[in-house]
Amino acid sequence: MKTEISELPHSDLSVCDINEKAFTEGEFIKYKLYYNWGIIWLSAGEMTFSVKEDQGQLYLLTEGYTYPSYEWLFEVNNRYESWLDPETLLPLRSVRSIQEGDYSLYDEVEYHRAAGVAVSHRAKKKGQPLKKIEYEIDDCAHDLLSILYSARCVPFDLERHQKGTEIPIPLFFDKKEYDLSLIYRDHQANKKIKDLGHFDVLRFSPYLPDSDYFKGGDEMEIWVTNDKNKLPLYIESPLKVGKVKAILTEYDGLKYPLNAKNK
Repeated sequence: MKTEISELPHSDLSVCDINEKAFTEGEFIKYKLYYNWGIIWLSAGEMTFSVKEDQGQLYLLTEGYTYPSYEWLFEVNNRYESWLDPETLLPLRSVRSIQEGDYSLYDEVEYHRAAGVAVSHRAKKKGQPLKKIEYEIDDCAHDLLSILYSARCVPFDLERHQKGTEIPIPLFFDKKEYDLSLIYRDHQANKKIKDLGHFDVLRFSPYLPDSDYFKGGDEMEIWVTNDKNKLPLYIESPLKVGKVKAILTEYDGLKYPLNAKNK
Protein backbone atom coordinates (compact mmCIF):
# COMPACT_ATOMS: atom_id res chain seq x y z
CA MET A 1 0.00 0.00 0.00
CA LYS A 2 1.35 3.39 -0.97
CA THR A 3 0.45 6.59 0.84
CA GLU A 4 0.81 10.15 -0.38
CA ILE A 5 2.57 12.40 2.13
CA SER A 6 -0.08 15.12 1.64
CA GLU A 7 -2.74 12.69 2.92
CA LEU A 8 -1.03 12.03 6.25
CA PRO A 9 -1.97 13.71 9.54
CA HIS A 10 0.97 15.83 10.67
CA SER A 11 2.12 16.08 14.28
CA ASP A 12 4.68 17.74 16.50
CA LEU A 13 6.80 14.57 16.55
CA SER A 14 10.40 15.04 15.51
CA VAL A 15 13.77 13.28 15.66
CA CYS A 16 15.36 16.74 15.76
CA ASP A 17 14.28 17.53 19.32
CA ILE A 18 15.03 14.57 21.60
CA ASN A 19 14.49 15.07 25.34
CA GLU A 20 14.87 11.54 26.70
CA LYS A 21 16.74 8.56 25.30
CA ALA A 22 14.97 5.20 24.96
CA PHE A 23 18.30 3.34 25.13
CA THR A 24 21.52 3.52 27.11
CA GLU A 25 25.16 2.52 26.97
CA GLY A 26 25.53 -1.24 27.20
CA GLU A 27 22.43 -2.10 25.18
CA PHE A 28 22.91 -5.10 22.89
CA ILE A 29 20.33 -6.54 20.53
CA LYS A 30 20.56 -9.32 17.96
CA TYR A 31 18.37 -10.30 15.02
CA LYS A 32 18.12 -13.38 12.85
CA LEU A 33 17.72 -12.56 9.16
CA TYR A 34 15.44 -14.53 6.88
CA TYR A 35 15.38 -14.29 3.09
CA ASN A 36 12.35 -15.23 1.05
CA TRP A 37 13.31 -17.27 -2.00
CA GLY A 38 10.16 -18.20 -3.89
CA ILE A 39 7.87 -19.80 -1.32
CA ILE A 40 10.72 -20.66 1.09
CA TRP A 41 12.00 -18.54 3.98
CA LEU A 42 15.71 -19.23 4.55
CA SER A 43 17.47 -18.45 7.83
CA ALA A 44 20.40 -16.78 6.11
CA GLY A 45 22.26 -14.57 8.60
CA GLU A 46 22.38 -12.35 11.67
CA MET A 47 22.68 -8.69 12.59
CA THR A 48 23.81 -7.20 15.91
CA PHE A 49 23.46 -3.69 17.36
CA SER A 50 25.43 -2.38 20.33
CA VAL A 51 25.81 0.94 22.19
CA LYS A 52 28.93 2.04 24.06
CA GLU A 53 30.50 5.23 25.41
CA ASP A 54 33.62 6.49 23.62
CA GLN A 55 35.38 9.59 24.96
CA GLY A 56 32.15 11.40 25.79
CA GLN A 57 30.36 10.29 22.62
CA LEU A 58 27.84 7.52 22.00
CA TYR A 59 29.37 4.81 19.84
CA LEU A 60 26.96 2.68 17.80
CA LEU A 61 28.13 -0.49 16.08
CA THR A 62 26.08 -2.69 13.76
CA GLU A 63 27.40 -5.82 12.08
CA GLY A 64 25.48 -7.96 9.61
CA TYR A 65 26.58 -11.16 7.91
CA THR A 66 25.29 -14.24 6.14
CA TYR A 67 25.92 -17.72 7.49
CA PRO A 68 28.77 -19.52 5.64
CA SER A 69 26.33 -22.16 4.41
CA TYR A 70 24.36 -19.48 2.49
CA GLU A 71 27.24 -17.46 1.07
CA TRP A 72 26.76 -19.31 -2.21
CA LEU A 73 23.39 -17.56 -2.50
CA PHE A 74 24.51 -14.04 -1.61
CA GLU A 75 27.41 -13.19 0.69
CA VAL A 76 26.99 -10.22 3.04
CA ASN A 77 29.55 -8.90 5.51
CA ASN A 78 28.69 -5.34 6.54
CA ARG A 79 29.89 -3.12 9.37
CA TYR A 80 28.37 0.26 10.31
CA GLU A 81 29.78 2.60 12.96
CA SER A 82 28.50 5.96 14.21
CA TRP A 83 29.70 8.38 16.87
CA LEU A 84 26.86 10.56 18.17
CA ASP A 85 26.50 13.72 20.20
CA PRO A 86 25.00 12.29 23.43
CA GLU A 87 22.59 15.23 23.80
CA THR A 88 21.20 15.65 20.26
CA LEU A 89 21.90 12.08 19.01
CA LEU A 90 23.14 13.62 15.76
CA PRO A 91 26.09 11.85 14.11
CA LEU A 92 29.53 13.44 14.37
CA ARG A 93 31.29 10.74 12.37
CA SER A 94 30.26 7.52 10.66
CA VAL A 95 32.00 4.64 8.90
CA ARG A 96 30.53 2.08 6.51
CA SER A 97 32.43 -1.00 5.39
CA ILE A 98 30.28 -2.94 2.93
CA GLN A 99 30.74 -6.31 1.25
CA GLU A 100 27.66 -7.58 -0.57
CA GLY A 101 28.38 -10.16 -3.24
CA ASP A 102 30.73 -8.55 -5.76
CA TYR A 103 29.99 -5.05 -4.43
CA SER A 104 32.22 -3.41 -1.81
CA LEU A 105 32.49 0.09 -0.36
CA TYR A 106 34.40 1.90 2.38
CA ASP A 107 33.05 5.30 3.38
CA GLU A 108 34.07 7.59 6.27
CA VAL A 109 31.87 10.65 6.83
CA GLU A 110 32.61 13.61 9.11
CA TYR A 111 29.72 15.93 9.99
CA HIS A 112 30.61 19.60 10.41
CA ARG A 113 27.38 21.01 11.82
CA ALA A 114 28.49 24.64 12.11
CA ALA A 115 29.48 24.71 8.43
CA GLY A 116 26.44 22.70 7.33
CA VAL A 117 28.49 20.09 5.46
CA ALA A 118 29.32 16.40 5.53
CA VAL A 119 32.75 15.38 4.27
CA SER A 120 32.95 11.89 2.78
CA HIS A 121 36.14 9.89 2.25
CA ARG A 122 35.30 6.94 -0.02
CA ALA A 123 37.07 4.02 -1.61
CA LYS A 124 36.15 0.73 -3.19
CA LYS A 125 37.76 -1.09 -0.26
CA LYS A 126 39.37 -0.17 3.05
CA GLY A 127 43.06 0.54 2.57
CA GLN A 128 42.69 1.94 -0.93
CA PRO A 129 43.22 5.68 -1.66
CA LEU A 130 40.26 7.71 -0.40
CA LYS A 131 38.35 10.20 -2.52
CA LYS A 132 37.21 13.27 -0.59
CA ILE A 133 33.80 14.78 -1.43
CA GLU A 134 31.89 17.51 0.46
CA TYR A 135 28.10 17.71 0.65
CA GLU A 136 25.74 20.32 2.04
CA ILE A 137 23.43 18.99 4.76
CA ASP A 138 20.58 20.28 6.91
CA ASP A 139 21.00 20.93 10.63
CA CYS A 140 19.18 17.71 11.56
CA ALA A 141 20.59 15.29 8.99
CA HIS A 142 21.02 11.80 10.46
CA ASP A 143 22.86 8.74 9.20
CA LEU A 144 21.53 5.17 8.96
CA LEU A 145 22.38 4.23 12.55
CA SER A 146 21.57 7.48 14.32
CA ILE A 147 18.10 7.63 12.74
CA LEU A 148 17.27 4.11 13.98
CA TYR A 149 18.07 5.04 17.56
CA SER A 150 16.65 8.58 17.42
CA ALA A 151 13.32 7.34 16.07
CA ARG A 152 12.96 5.19 19.19
CA CYS A 153 13.25 8.34 21.32
CA VAL A 154 10.37 10.24 19.71
CA PRO A 155 7.68 10.70 22.42
CA PHE A 156 4.89 8.87 20.59
CA ASP A 157 1.65 8.76 22.59
CA LEU A 158 -0.86 6.07 21.67
CA GLU A 159 -3.74 8.05 23.16
CA ARG A 160 -2.79 11.31 21.46
CA HIS A 161 -1.56 10.26 18.01
CA GLN A 162 -3.94 8.77 15.48
CA LYS A 163 -3.32 6.14 12.81
CA GLY A 164 -1.42 7.60 9.90
CA THR A 165 0.55 10.07 12.01
CA GLU A 166 3.77 11.02 10.22
CA ILE A 167 7.19 11.40 11.86
CA PRO A 168 9.66 13.22 9.54
CA ILE A 169 12.98 11.39 9.09
CA PRO A 170 15.83 13.50 7.61
CA LEU A 171 18.54 11.12 6.37
CA PHE A 172 21.93 11.70 4.74
CA PHE A 173 22.95 8.49 3.00
CA ASP A 174 25.36 7.68 0.20
CA LYS A 175 25.88 11.17 -1.26
CA LYS A 176 22.26 12.32 -0.89
CA GLU A 177 19.89 13.76 1.68
CA TYR A 178 16.42 12.21 1.88
CA ASP A 179 13.25 13.57 3.47
CA LEU A 180 11.65 10.35 4.66
CA SER A 181 8.72 9.73 6.98
CA LEU A 182 7.84 7.08 9.52
CA ILE A 183 4.10 6.43 9.56
CA TYR A 184 2.15 5.01 12.50
CA ARG A 185 -0.13 2.21 11.27
CA ASP A 186 -1.78 0.54 14.25
CA HIS A 187 -1.58 -0.89 17.76
CA GLN A 188 -1.52 -4.67 18.25
CA ALA A 189 -1.94 -5.83 21.85
CA ASN A 190 -0.77 -9.45 21.42
CA LYS A 191 1.73 -9.79 18.57
CA LYS A 192 3.55 -13.13 18.54
CA ILE A 193 7.32 -12.94 18.01
CA LYS A 194 9.01 -16.23 17.17
CA ASP A 195 10.68 -17.84 20.21
CA LEU A 196 10.23 -14.70 22.38
CA GLY A 197 6.51 -14.77 23.16
CA HIS A 198 3.68 -12.27 22.75
CA PHE A 199 4.06 -8.49 22.95
CA ASP A 200 2.04 -5.29 23.04
CA VAL A 201 3.36 -3.53 19.92
CA LEU A 202 3.06 -0.50 17.67
CA ARG A 203 3.36 -1.00 13.90
CA PHE A 204 5.09 1.61 11.76
CA SER A 205 6.04 1.79 8.08
CA PRO A 206 8.59 4.14 6.51
CA TYR A 207 7.52 6.23 3.53
CA LEU A 208 10.41 5.77 1.09
CA PRO A 209 10.98 7.83 -2.08
CA ASP A 210 11.92 6.22 -5.38
CA SER A 211 15.70 6.10 -5.64
CA ASP A 212 18.62 3.79 -6.38
CA TYR A 213 18.32 2.37 -2.86
CA PHE A 214 14.65 2.72 -1.94
CA LYS A 215 11.50 1.43 -3.54
CA GLY A 216 8.86 4.15 -3.56
CA GLY A 217 6.01 3.82 -1.08
CA ASP A 218 5.73 2.35 2.40
CA GLU A 219 6.17 -1.38 1.83
CA MET A 220 8.49 -1.90 4.82
CA GLU A 221 6.86 -2.70 8.18
CA ILE A 222 8.36 -2.39 11.67
CA TRP A 223 6.85 -3.66 14.94
CA VAL A 224 8.21 -2.02 18.14
CA THR A 225 7.38 -2.57 21.81
CA ASN A 226 4.66 -0.33 23.20
CA ASP A 227 6.73 0.78 26.19
CA LYS A 228 9.55 3.23 26.90
CA ASN A 229 12.14 1.10 25.07
CA LYS A 230 10.39 1.23 21.67
CA LEU A 231 12.47 -1.85 20.93
CA PRO A 232 12.18 -3.10 17.32
CA LEU A 233 11.01 -6.71 17.50
CA TYR A 234 10.24 -7.58 13.90
CA ILE A 235 10.99 -5.96 10.53
CA GLU A 236 9.85 -7.07 7.10
CA SER A 237 10.90 -5.42 3.86
CA PRO A 238 10.74 -6.16 0.13
CA LEU A 239 13.92 -6.39 -1.92
CA LYS A 240 14.41 -6.04 -5.65
CA VAL A 241 14.13 -9.83 -5.66
CA GLY A 242 12.21 -11.48 -2.81
CA LYS A 243 11.80 -10.23 0.74
CA VAL A 244 13.85 -10.07 3.92
CA LYS A 245 12.72 -10.12 7.54
CA ALA A 246 14.60 -9.56 10.78
CA ILE A 247 13.35 -11.11 14.04
CA LEU A 248 14.77 -10.18 17.44
CA THR A 249 16.47 -13.15 19.12
CA GLU A 250 18.52 -11.61 21.94
CA TYR A 251 18.49 -8.43 24.00
CA ASP A 252 20.48 -7.18 26.97
CA GLY A 253 21.16 -3.91 28.76
CA LEU A 254 17.81 -2.26 28.00
CA LYS A 255 17.29 1.09 29.69
CA TYR A 256 13.78 0.24 30.89
CA PRO A 257 11.93 -2.95 31.90
CA LEU A 258 10.39 -4.71 28.92
CA ASN A 259 6.83 -4.01 30.08
CA ALA A 260 5.39 -4.69 26.62
CA LYS A 261 6.01 -8.42 26.93
CA ASN A 262 2.78 -10.20 27.81
CA LYS A 263 2.76 -12.78 30.58
